[in-house]
Amino acid sequence: LMVRIGALPKEELAGLPGAPSAYTDTRLGLAVTELSEEQRREAGLADEGVLVTKVTRSGAAAEAGLMAGDILLMLDGRKVHSLKEYREIAGSLRAGRTVAVLIQRNGNPVFLALKVPSAGQ
Repeated sequence: LMVRIGALPKEELAGLPGAPSAYTDTRLGLAVTELSEEQRREAGLADEGVLVTKVTRSGAAAEAGLMAGDILLMLDGRKVHSLKEYREIAGSLRAGRTVAVLIQRNGNPVFLALKVPSAGQ
């Protein structure tokens, strides 16, 4: 029996119990985290949304107008219920496209247009 010891990739860590429930999306220039039950209750949300915790100044998210504290509800017409779904949707976005983003800011829904950068941007 051969055993290979190494670090577990961050992508796999996100699904483990007790793993951090946050994700930094360097391609779009933002960090998101799962919403707690209390945050969902306060925002009046059942099971959708992830919380934007950070937006880089020069990233696509900042150019679109996203801000820390926004709750991201939809990306490219697809509802976001969890970090896992966010990562799947964001990872499938084609470079150069402009996609609709639905957020909740201060209790109000807001649509924004986000231009997906190429991998090198």
